[in-house]
Amino acid sequence: MITIMTEQQPLTMPLELVKQLNQKPGAQLDWSIEENGTLVARPVLSRAERAQQAAGMGRAWLKAGQSAVADLIAAQAEEDQEEGLLNGIDQSSYNRPGTR
Repeated sequence: MITIMTEQQPLTMPLELVKQLNQKPGAQLDWSIEENGTLVARPVLSRAERAQQAAGMGRAWLKAGQSAVADLIAAQAEEDQEEGLLNGIDQSSYNRPGTR
């Protein structure tokens, strides 16, 4: 497949490649040149795709019954409380892991 660079320098990706890579408008490509001069374009995962890949990666280090989300909520609530950000809000549920 051959593409032509315009004067403004954008390139158009052939439709066949767009479909094979399941690319959508706004998708990003990471360009590099290998030592032998080969031009390489790698699709960059979206933030949602990266988050989906990372989901659950730390579960192996959690103790039985421990919730990373509940721990994070509790830690954030504690920081909010220390900074006085929860004034006037029922703070009782913020101090119990697993509740909101």
